[in-house]
Formats: sequence, structure tokens, C-alpha cells
Amino acid sequence: MNDILSLLNEQSELDYGDFTAKLIPNIPRQSVLGVRLPALRAMAKRLKNAPEKREFLLGLPHAFHEENLLHALFINAEKELPAAIAALRGFLPCVNNWAVCDTLRPEAIKRHFTEALPFIFSCIESAHAYTVRFGILMLMTYGLTDDFSIEFREKTAAVSSSDYYVNMMRAWYFATALAFRYDYTLPYLTENRLDAWTHNKSIQKAVESFRISAEQKEFLKTLKRAAPKKAGRTAREADADGIKNNERPPLDVAAAVIRRGERVLICRRPAHKARGGLWEFPGGKLEAGETAREALLRECREELDADLAVTRHLTTLTHIYPDLTVRLFVFECEPKGEPKPLEHDALEFVLPSELHKYALCDADRETAEQVFGKLSENDKA
Repeated sequence: MNDILSLLNEQSELDYGDFTAKLIPNIPRQSVLGVRLPALRAMAKRLKNAPEKREFLLGLPHAFHEENLLHALFINAEKELPAAIAALRGFLPCVNNWAVCDTLRPEAIKRHFTEALPFIFSCIESAHAYTVRFGILMLMTYGLTDDFSIEFREKTAAVSSSDYYVNMMRAWYFATALAFRYDYTLPYLTENRLDAWTHNKSIQKAVESFRISAEQKEFLKTLKRAAPKKAGRTAREADADGIKNNERPPLDVAAAVIRRGERVLICRRPAHKARGGLWEFPGGKLEAGETAREALLRECREELDADLAVTRHLTTLTHIYPDLTVRLFVFECEPKGEPKPLEHDALEFVLPSELHKYALCDADRETAEQVFGKLSENDKA
């Protein structure tokens, strides 16, 4: 991974970094190296079979904007839908700006759009703004021509968000839909089915499009609505300060699904800790400068007195507890040696089908369901 970062640094341009940072106000300037997209595309092509690519993909969260762009380009090249969806599940929660989000155009979703729809719809229902934006982007990119469905329009119209970047994508979607499917899309404006901001922005973008006829543009202009009153800070203003919808920033945590044959390791939290008595997958929070993989190896040495072999990144998810929000980077691992309960009061290797018998922490139950499928309704902490 350090080799890839060295390659990125070799391609960096200070002036271009300054220019890029101005376009993405919600990420710090020091996280932008200033590497142009054509250079990143060439690098992704050159490294597609390189051994360091695997370690790089396991190295979430990345420190630099261009690392995220490169990660997106690697996902774009994946042709098998299950592998692409698995990679997207891990990567999308780490996307923190529109430029990385809009770079994602996975070849697998283009090839298997209909089969990908359940995943796309799940993205649109996410609590993470850029995951929602990605879902709408996929419907706009691949769902307005041969695979068109009114359902896509309904899904996009139904999104309720105060996030600037979500609503800008909704407006982009409806402006593009007017260009491709004018008669089917027009009722969303004539019948005021969208919030006023998205309604007006859709008209503005449609009027700027060369695909819309002059006559259609003149009619669309008559449909503009009175602008809503500004209530406090706008979503874009909040986002520029790193605050989205008044959510607290998540605590980044690495978690291990440690396998021994068909069984996986779960650990019971001691009674004196938060969520004491509940079971969890081992791991812990990332320290400054650590990747999730590095934090996982360190935490498991400290918690279990065991080294791990990390086999693959399984998923990334965000879970909101009453007292904190956690972003989990989940890896599949194999133990080297016998784990010991140094910081838990019990350890057990259990079959995934038995996980419903244990009172899992909410975030770990969500992890288990993403990795192994829906658990029994009895699994309620």
C-alpha cells in the first residue's frame, strides 16, 4: 500500500490540489494530493493485477482523496456483480464527497443492472448521504433507457433529505429524466411531487440542457415555485464544516469475523463496560494514522493475545447508538494461536446459524446479518 501512495505522490501537483480542494469544501486541503483523473485511470489499469492492490483495498479508511478515487476505479473495473456489491458495501460508507461518489460507475452494475436493483434500492434507503447519492446515480446512469421503470422515479422522488448533495443528485436525476422520458417525468413537476428546492433545481438544470427543446424549456420555466424560507444553516453550509444533518462524526472501529472451520468467534463484554453482558465480534477503535486493518491486528493482540491472518474485507457499516455513532470496518480473519479473554469475560466459537441465540450488540447483529444473512427474530438485545 505504501508503494501505491508513493506512486500517487509522484503524480501530485500542488496547483491542481489547490484547485480540487476548492471544488470539495467538506474535506480538508491536506487530504488532497492533486493527482489528475487520467493519471489515476492509467494507474488503476497498470495495477489491476498487482499484488499490492489487495492490501490497498483492505486499507480502509484511506487518508487521501486520490486513494479513494483510485479505490473507486478498481471497483469500476470489477465485472462480477457479487464481488462488485461486496466491494461497494465496504467502500460506500467511506465516501465523503461528491467527486468520489460520482466516479463510481461499476462495470458489473452496467452489465447486470436488473440483478443489481435490490442493492441499488438499499443504497437509496441508507442513512449515509453519499450512499444515497450513489443509488440515485445508478438509476440515472443505467435506468433511463432500455431498463426504464416508473418505480425508479418513485424511489428518487420519495427520498427525504436535508443534505445538499443528495438533493442535487435528485435534481440531476429529474432533469436527465426529462431529457430521456419527458412525458413520464413532467407530472412530477406539474403535480408538485418534489420539495420546492429540488423541484426548482430540476427545472434549472433541465433548462440548461441541450437535450430539452426550446418549447419544453419555456413551459418548464412557468412551473417554478416560490423558494422555501431559509431555516437556519443550509445542508451545504453544515457539510462544509464537516457536519451532515447535525449528526455527530462516527467513531471508526475495526471488527474481526474470526473463523475456525465453520464457526466464528464472539466475545462477551464485561458488565462494567457500556453494553456490558452483550456479545460482539472482537476489535476496537482506530487510532490516529491507523488503517482499519492495522487497528484490527493491534486490538486483537491486546484483547485476545492472538495474531490474525486477514483474508478479506467483508463490509463497512454505520450504526447509531443513543450515545455514539460507530462506523465498522469488518474483516474476515483466521487466528494464529488460541485466543484468550484478556478484556472480555467469555469467548465462544459458534456456528453462524446459532448467532440468534446470543444477545449481540446492535451493531454486531447488523454485521452478522450483512455477512451471514437475516438472523432469527429472537436475537434482540
